[in-house]
Amino acid sequence: MIGLPGIEKRLARYPQLYSRVGFVHQYRPLGEEELRFVLTHKWAELGLSFSLDDYTDAEALAAITRITGGNFRLVQRLFSQIERILRINALQTITQEVAAAAISRFASLLDGLWQRFVDDSVFAALLERDLATGRHLPPAGAPDYFTTAYFHRPGELADELTDVGFAVEDVMGVEGPGWLVPDFDGWWGDDVRRERLLGWIAGVEREPELMGVSAHVLAIGSAAPAEKDA
Repeated sequence: MIGLPGIEKRLARYPQLYSRVGFVHQYRPLGEEELRFVLTHKWAELGLSFSLDDYTDAEALAAITRITGGNFRLVQRLFSQIERILRINALQTITQEVAAAAISRFASLLDGLWQRFVDDSVFAALLERDLATGRHLPPAGAPDYFTTAYFHRPGELADELTDVGFAVEDVMGVEGPGWLVPDFDGWWGDDVRRERLLGWIAGVEREPELMGVSAHVLAIGSAAPAEKDA
């Protein structure tokens, strides 16, 4: 229960459960030196070295302090996400910015229709689960319908950044509707048509109604508060 403010008062609402609590100790937020000590060890657990003389490390420390307020539970939760991001992207540095990419919830539907995978009953059942839950779980021995994964809605990706203390600065579709061009290779090989296609894609990449057309969604976040428009 470390890092849950007010947990004793919440438990007191349930007398039968609360009567079995034998010991309660209130953990205060970590002080500056304590937090620095913990974070130094967290860096080491990830195989990284930490130095306040390094501007990037000092900036990351300030951001983590601001996000967690010294709450040990939030520090643990944040570093579980940091470890995941470092591993997936093969990174060696912790910074205050983050870019998270995810597969669109509707990727199976669009690809299945385009390549006619939907004619396969195994794929059709897989597609139903994808759309309902986002959990892509191909059965053993099935055709190569990608690997185990979670397919996000664009809003879910932004929420994940917010949940660990990042300010969401941008969310966009990666491919956009360009893949729908029947003669894509011909368009891409023509300088004029390629520039026109990229211009159209860039013009709608942040349209919420069209993000699901992209197979992948990208979210950009920063530990610093997002700047508000004047």
